[in-house]
Amino acid sequence: MVQAFLQDRKHLTRRSKGLDLINQHPRNWMLREMNELEGTATFTSRKNPQHAQIIHCPYGQAGDRVCIRNASAHMQPGHPADQKARLDQSDHHLFLEAHTRPQDAVELWRIIRHIHVSRILEITEEEARDEEVELVLDHGQSLGWVNYAPHSTILCGTARESFFSLWDFLHDSWLQQTANNPYVWVIRLAPLSSSSEV
Repeated sequence: MVQAFLQDRKHLTRRSKGLDLINQHPRNWMLREMNELEGTATFTSRKNPQHAQIIHCPYGQAGDRVCIRNASAHMQPGHPADQKARLDQSDHHLFLEAHTRPQDAVELWRIIRHIHVSRILEITEEEARDEEVELVLDHGQSLGWVNYAPHSTILCGTARESFFSLWDFLHDSWLQQTANNPYVWVIRLAPLSSSSEV
């Protein structure tokens, strides 16, 4: 996944951070409004429509800059990335679940182009491919999609199935797994147009 960002192939990511309250019982909530410019999602209770929850996206809003780092990257005080993060409090950090060594840590900047909320099972086949799950090829012939479930030897038939196996692999909590169909932030990123934007 890190290489996909580095090679500018991955522009879409789904995250559930900040939606814990809603995802305790996602069937009890309905998304009423998404405000991209403010980075807020308003949910109403299906049992009591007068009860609403406004959730602020922890990654920011459309137009914000995002610093993407490996989850394993622990930047030391004084590191250029740490300095840049301190210069502008409007910057947000998006940590990738990457199995890399600290010396392989990467840090890059993107801008949020679009953000909305969706249920995890609503992902389309095209969006799953945009999430950069891996297609297995043998001499140019497609064999299927990688199954990220531990110890699995069976490939997935679609990119959606592959993405769900990856999501469940990265999320140990039952509340966040695909069977519970949690709400997620769907964030579309784009490279910064110039170094002056950093």
